[in-house]
Amino acid sequence: MMTTFGKIFVFIQFGVAMALLGTGIGVYANHINWEASIKDEATKIKDFSAQRDRAEYRYGQAYKRLGNDEGYRPQHQALYDQKLALTRTGEGANGAAVTEVEYNPQSGALNVVGSKPVQFRGESVAAYAPLQAELEKYNQQKDNPVMLGLIPTEQKNIKGLLDKYTALTLEINGDGGMVRGLRRERELQDEAKAKAIAETEFLKPMLANRYAETVLLLKRQNSLTARKAELDKAGVAAAATPATTAARRGE
Repeated sequence: MMTTFGKIFVFIQFGVAMALLGTGIGVYANHINWEASIKDEATKIKDFSAQRDRAEYRYGQAYKRLGNDEGYRPQHQALYDQKLALTRTGEGANGAAVTEVEYNPQSGALNVVGSKPVQFRGESVAAYAPLQAELEKYNQQKDNPVMLGLIPTEQKNIKGLLDKYTALTLEINGDGGMVRGLRRERELQDEAKAKAIAETEFLKPMLANRYAETVLLLKRQNSLTARKAELDKAGVAAAATPATTAARRGE
């Protein structure tokens, strides 16, 4: 009995030994090349370091430009405030025209009063304050007939024309309810016309048959009338013959 167990354990030990041997051979055949990995990682670190240096350089340059721009910001803000006041009042500009802001790329300076007026619909834009004054003047005199002239009459005419336009539009299109509109009426008339044409085409064979029957009946009537006339003539002749015979006998 013990010999049998010993043999079994020997085979088990042999199997385990073979498994460990295979594992060792596999690990040895597929071991990691740490030297190559270290070289690859060192190359990556070197590349990332160069990218970091470039990013830091760009960041430094951008930070310097930001500082310079922050230094120009109050000056530009004052210039644009001046331009806004100039746009509102027109003071200091050529006449009352609003001009564009001109930028000198060489010096980086801004000129509030430019040489080119701002255009809108083909005309130079005027300052806001004079226009506002004219508008207030108009509002104060809006009820003055002399100031308005023919404007109220034209406004009434335009309103009347718009009302007529609305009424005609309603008459043409309808309101989807009681008023059907001319377009809907035309559609209904077209539908009725189509139905009438279809009904006419349907009745044409019947009309032809009735016409043929009428012709036959007329021919039959004419034949019967002629036959009646012949019979009337024969009856008159038959009635006259006995009277003539009796007269001759009396003689």
